[in-house]
Amino acid sequence: MKEILAYIEQKKHEFSQLPFFDYLRDQSISPMQRLAFAPCAAPFVMSFGELNRSVFRDEPTDDPIQKIINKHTYEDDHHWIWFLEDLEKLGLNPSEPFTNTLRFLWSEKTSVSRYVINELYKLVSRASPIEKLVIIEATETTGNVFLSVSSAVVKELQLHLQSEYRYFGSSHLIVDTGHTYCSPAARKTIEDINLDDKTKEEYIALVKHIFSIFSELTYEFLNYSDPDRISTQENVSENYDYLIIGAGPAGLQLGYFLGSMGRKYIILEAGESSGTFFKKFPRHKKLISVNKRYTGYDDPEINLRWDWNSLLSDSQEMRFTNYSKDYFPYTDRLVEYFNDFSNHFDLNIKYNCKVDKILKDKEFTVTDSQGNLYTSSRVIIATGLSKAYLPEIPGIELAENYTDVSINPEDFTNQKVLIIGKGNSGFE
Repeated sequence: MKEILAYIEQKKHEFSQLPFFDYLRDQSISPMQRLAFAPCAAPFVMSFGELNRSVFRDEPTDDPIQKIINKHTYEDDHHWIWFLEDLEKLGLNPSEPFTNTLRFLWSEKTSVSRYVINELYKLVSRASPIEKLVIIEATETTGNVFLSVSSAVVKELQLHLQSEYRYFGSSHLIVDTGHTYCSPAARKTIEDINLDDKTKEEYIALVKHIFSIFSELTYEFLNYSDPDRISTQENVSENYDYLIIGAGPAGLQLGYFLGSMGRKYIILEAGESSGTFFKKFPRHKKLISVNKRYTGYDDPEINLRWDWNSLLSDSQEMRFTNYSKDYFPYTDRLVEYFNDFSNHFDLNIKYNCKVDKILKDKEFTVTDSQGNLYTSSRVIIATGLSKAYLPEIPGIELAENYTDVSINPEDFTNQKVLIIGKGNSGFE
């Protein structure tokens, strides 16, 4: 578990550099204005106590990890009371008709706040005690960053107003250490948890997701407090007609045609090259899409009916049939082809660029994991299938998944095998 905790510390540093925290640190802006985002946090804050009481907490239990979690939930389940007190002291409790309050709470202004708490409910409700622990550690770390900065703002405010702010101030920071463990024994119990490599990868992905959704929340806060600041950030890139997410075959094909028509576009790709999906799938590294090089016809349009892998272009040179003679080609040749295609047509692709957030007002604002912002009239998702479909069959968790099952034939010698599903993976 030490590796997971170390990774959380690494993400903590990245999280602390987000534009929202720069905004909170900006002493040229009045402390009241910097804390004006507070109403936007209401859906999350008011639901977080219930999340601790009803979802994180599980009593009675003999599980030592769950016992640590349970103890933590009793500390975290009542902070919403402090939040209400601070709203009052900050003058953010106007007298409004109840219907106006409801409209605000379910408006676009609080959509990410609602999304984050709903996502946490979903993740925690199906989590094991150790998974809950990972979620809490990542969540508490984001909270620790937030409170470290907000308490400094409150300290400035207290130079003029002699009020105690229990939610945004230092008293909350003191009790919220950023960890579930509150004793050396609990810390040792957590650090000594042994995880296999596959589980470590899953928990790393979980931590990334937690930090990603809380990063989205900070942009909502910033947009609520100072909407002009997002559009004036130094890391805003040019405005595009089209922004495409994913440099697989769909993204490359879109890029080709948009470029051919003189449209201003950009493709954002999380991987280090085009077609990264095919570096992992199909598992046997062989395509089931046919590559018939000779058809008996001279018409290029007719020949494309038996060429299931080429991207459309005006170049006969950039046909996949020039890359492999195999009727069912290997995936490494397809990845090579995709990257040659993107280079040949000089497609506008930014690699190692993971999208963290998409917002829409008059146009789209897209934020990547490095905090860079992109604006575009249209956003096209071309990421393909990212999550395996598991049918709701009782006992499905006992079956092996396509993504993990052995591909060594010897492991199936004299075995009876049942395949559920006859899509591409099943046929493979």
